[in-house]
Amino acid sequence: MVLGYLLWGGIAQASGVEGHRLRIVTSILPIYCFTINITGDLAEVENLLPPGVEPHDFQFTPREMRIVGAAQILVVNGLGLESWLSRVLDAPENRKTVVIASAGLEADLLPLAGTGSLTSTVPLARSSGFSRSARDSATENPASAWNPHFWLDPTLASRAVTNILAALQKADPTHAEAYAHNAQRYLGELAALDAELQAGLAPLKDQAIITFHDAFPYFARHYGLRVVGIVEKVPDVEPSPRHVAALAALIRREPVRVVFGERQSPSRLVDMLGRDYHVAIAQLDTLETGALTGDAYTRGMRDNLRTLEKALR
Repeated sequence: MVLGYLLWGGIAQASGVEGHRLRIVTSILPIYCFTINITGDLAEVENLLPPGVEPHDFQFTPREMRIVGAAQILVVNGLGLESWLSRVLDAPENRKTVVIASAGLEADLLPLAGTGSLTSTVPLARSSGFSRSARDSATENPASAWNPHFWLDPTLASRAVTNILAALQKADPTHAEAYAHNAQRYLGELAALDAELQAGLAPLKDQAIITFHDAFPYFARHYGLRVVGIVEKVPDVEPSPRHVAALAALIRREPVRVVFGERQSPSRLVDMLGRDYHVAIAQLDTLETGALTGDAYTRGMRDNLRTLEKALR
């Protein structure tokens, strides 16, 4: 197994002092869910991004700087999603145990829309205290990275859980067995979730959909849907008239029955495509943000299943 973590001396077994719990900070909602389901109440887990804030909108405030500063372990998605962490992790006082949840997924990664097959990334300045591979995986330029939304495939999410488990067991061997027990239970929940999604989406295989952002290729690949178009290839960048015309041609040619917006990102353009080209509009959830509860990931995935079943049947 490729473990998604790197450790600096003096931190690896920080919770070994009796009466102290690991202080863990996660970056985004899915990573929070994976981590809290492993730790239960054996560690303090806090998410960096407040509910309602998406990764591409995030900017550090003094509050978030204090959260990172107090953490012993930082659990991140990697694949460029947290590129804004680069300058913070460069600071000597913020050298942490960094857990890369996406480590070891290289063979299963997909490129971002419009980037083609990626064989290299834009180089970053080296930083003392970081290994090259870990630093790049955590903070590389998202414009040159693989698509980071692997968590929308529960089988890949399960591999992230095992990465996080291995790192926490090394950091806190006192609770290694309890962490393993919790993780096994949660992996069972993810397997049940996947089976439910497989059964529900089987009748919808090969249906063509258009999504708002390039967030669902892993989901579509795993469950047999076809993402034939993306409204906004770059978050918060209005598509060109030429791109909108290409989407209209896709709707007519495929044909596309539904254009999917996102719950956290209302879009007048999505509404316009639905109105002008007589297709239904529905809302999917990328699960990047939301209420910080342990079941937020599994509940959100089931909500997406119900949305797809209603929209495409």
